[in-house]
Amino acid sequence: MIPSQIGETAGSRKHKGAKWKSLDLVGIGILTVSFILLIFAVTSGSTDGWKSPVVLILLIISIIMIAGFFYWETLLPADRAAIPPRTWFYNNFSVLFATALLPSFWWSGVMFIFSIMWQTVFHWSVMSTAVHM
Repeated sequence: MIPSQIGETAGSRKHKGAKWKSLDLVGIGILTVSFILLIFAVTSGSTDGWKSPVVLILLIISIIMIAGFFYWETLLPADRAAIPPRTWFYNNFSVLFATALLPSFWWSGVMFIFSIMWQTVFHWSVMSTAVHM
């Protein structure tokens, strides 16, 4: 009953290779590696110490790579960039960004309060509290 051509237009078919050509693999690779290094540096900093050379070097490299990612995005055309530079200049972007972060702030606050309550009021162990989160 439903025609097979619904949603298709005459010139909408592209080759499968066209999707890969428009994808910013270098930028996404830089950002992915920099986030991996940043997370590793932050999590290792609490155990190895923040003055450890490994932590400091990985932290510095990750920050430089994040800055390099944003510079790389300025060199690409807007239709190929993963995050086009014009994104930061949209009207009300800062309001939308702050509004999008509110649920995250709320959730982290609630989890912090619950973990304290479970340990002090219900006398749960740290492991039991972590499992219930």
